[in-house]
Amino acid sequence: QVRPLRNDERSSLTGWVTHTGESPVAVTPLNTYDIRDLGGFVAVDIDEIVGVLTYAIEHDTCEIADAHIRGRGVGSALLDAVKTLATQRAYTRLTLFTTNDNLRVQQFFERHGFRIATFCPDAMDAVRLVKPEVPATGDYGIPLRDMIQFDLRLARP
Repeated sequence: QVRPLRNDERSSLTGWVTHTGESPVAVTPLNTYDIRDLGGFVAVDIDEIVGVLTYAIEHDTCEIADAHIRGRGVGSALLDAVKTLATQRAYTRLTLFTTNDNLRVQQFFERHGFRIATFCPDAMDAVRLVKPEVPATGDYGIPLRDMIQFDLRLARP
C-alpha cells in the first residue's frame, strides 16, 4: 500500500532512514533538504514501512529529494504516486539527482522515462561540506565525485 506520509509518522520515518545508514539531510546542487520537512509517500507492508519517497515543489517542478526502497516493486509504486500528484497539480517536470556511482538508480529512472538533463562534475565536493560523512568511494568501487540530474517532462492534465 502506498499512501501520503502523515505528520504523525515523521519520527518513525527518521528512524527508518537512519536505520538504512542515511542522514535525513538530502543535498543536491540546487537545494539542501531535511527530508522530515518535505511532502512524501510511504509504502507499507502490513504495519511496516518498506519504502519512502520525499519531494519538494519549486515553481512548476516536483523534485524527488530522497527515496529509500526495499525492492518488490516498491520504487515503481512510489514513483507512480509522485507522478500522479505532480500531474494532478499541473507541474510540468519531475526531477531528481543521483550520484555517479548509483548505477541501479540511474537504470531504474531511465526505465521509467527519465532522461539525463545535467551532469554536475565534482558536485560531491559541495555535498561533503554539508555531509562530511559521505565517503570518497561509492558503489562498485567507483570514486564518488559527480551528480547527475534526471528529468521527466509531464503532460498537463
